[in-house]
Amino acid sequence: SDSCQKCSNAWVSSIILYAAAGIILVALLFSLRMTVANGIINGLIFYGNITVLNVESFVDPTIILKNFLSFINLELGFPLCFTNGMNTLWKTGLQFVIPVYLWGLVILLIVLSRWSIKMSNLVSKSSVQVLATLFYLSYSKLLSTVLYILTFTTIQRGDKTDSHLSSITVWYYDGSVEFASGGHVVLLLLALLITIFLLLPYTILLTGVSFFMKYRWVNRFKPLIDAYHGPYKDKWRLWFGVRLWILLLMFSIQAGLGGSNVPLAFLLHLLILGVFLLVQASIKPFRNIFVGLLDIFFMANYCILAAIGTYFLLQDNQLLPLQIVAGILVGLAFLVFLGIAAYHPVCAIQKKWLERRQELKIQQPQKSNVGAFSPAEQERTVTYELYTDEVTDEVIFRSTDPAHAGNEMYESNRFRDSVLETLDN
Repeated sequence: SDSCQKCSNAWVSSIILYAAAGIILVALLFSLRMTVANGIINGLIFYGNITVLNVESFVDPTIILKNFLSFINLELGFPLCFTNGMNTLWKTGLQFVIPVYLWGLVILLIVLSRWSIKMSNLVSKSSVQVLATLFYLSYSKLLSTVLYILTFTTIQRGDKTDSHLSSITVWYYDGSVEFASGGHVVLLLLALLITIFLLLPYTILLTGVSFFMKYRWVNRFKPLIDAYHGPYKDKWRLWFGVRLWILLLMFSIQAGLGGSNVPLAFLLHLLILGVFLLVQASIKPFRNIFVGLLDIFFMANYCILAAIGTYFLLQDNQLLPLQIVAGILVGLAFLVFLGIAAYHPVCAIQKKWLERRQELKIQQPQKSNVGAFSPAEQERTVTYELYTDEVTDEVIFRSTDPAHAGNEMYESNRFRDSVLETLDN
């Protein structure tokens, strides 16, 4: 929280709350299979990322809606004290911990699935898709934190009557911290490293996937890349990367204006997203029509909000009408989110029921060393599961026999094995 109030070191125990929230989020993604691979939540995440830039303060009285937007952006949604004496530098640095913690949970599950057949059955079908979803959720979190660190301003020191005024460059969000000096240097280096080795490669790779797939090292991450591009038609596989560039542009506009000119920010967002919406509606990049319509709904929702917000803010900052409109539009998005959350478990239960009905039993007699068949070998039954891959929609066979546990036939294991091999090395 940015509020200056009394704080006790006892609040360090709130780390348990953060840890539990991360576990719950990962568990929901695995159990409900709400991932980027099917495309249904992609528009919702994009909407939450851009809406929180300008609208969060206008829906502040509605706690549920504020928490809804915060949840999408990996925030708890309410102010929380952590330690007594924590300054802005420490608070900003801790923002990087949340994404790393979530990634670590999924990687830990992947590692545990190596020694546990039960764990493998639980997570292996969607581990890659969940990891891809957490990367996407973390993108805006990392991007906003990096821009938060890189934003600066200049102040002048001295008496106005004095002709020898001196200027100093300070951190925009804490004027007591000189930019690129002291503790801010550590944050600055960390922000640059994350930008160079995470944000830019992630954005460029997912935009130019058709070009980069000819390199062997990129094929190592093919299951992860397919999770992002699965909802899109083959000729529009770059569209997910284009969305990342749009997000980066809108975040940069917000950081450049520093929240000092909300009407201008709304107007620029409206122009950018309006053009993007029209282009997407004309090219129809999604395989599934329903997913495309859902995505257009979320973008149109924000465009209407930005247009109305620009109008009311230019009319002598009429905040009350804007709060009402923002509450209604964000509330509609929240209702759609509840529908998506209810839709996924129903589909998951239905799919699991169909998979169990279609279990295949294949007789596999095995010849003994002496050329005869033992009674057990004469009638050995191996059970296979039949399910549909979320990314490719292909029918997959997978053995449930512990003796065949290493023979799972789906793309996600290739990526999982590469992760385990990297950890071993």
